[in-house]
Amino acid sequence: MLFFVQVPNHDKFPFTLNQLLLIYAIASAGNFKYAAKKLFIAQSTLSTQIKNLETELNSSLFYRKRMRSNLTYNGQIFMRYVFRILALCYEGEYVISSSSLKKKTNSNCFNSDNWNTYYTSIGAEFSNI
Repeated sequence: MLFFVQVPNHDKFPFTLNQLLLIYAIASAGNFKYAAKKLFIAQSTLSTQIKNLETELNSSLFYRKRMRSNLTYNGQIFMRYVFRILALCYEGEYVISSSSLKKKTNSNCFNSDNWNTYYTSIGAEFSNI
């Protein structure tokens, strides 16, 4: 049994990795002004990107106050996924760029047999949920 995530439309995802980095920066900095300074972008650009994302998700992610921006309940839930997605990106970059993998140029660690085994085991894990 193969397990694949069904993507409704391959041409358009609801957010970009850049938008996830912006959300992380705002949540870390505590407000839009400091996040924009930290990212070296205009506050209006940051606000527009987040507003576009909130429109796409049909949900507010931040309570906007004068000097503080707090995550809404939906923002807190979404932030869990933001952490996971960004962590996977950084992990993938680390693994691919590590010197130990560069030495194994002749090995094919994921041939078609290995992929079948890999997806079968993932499918078995998810069928128990």
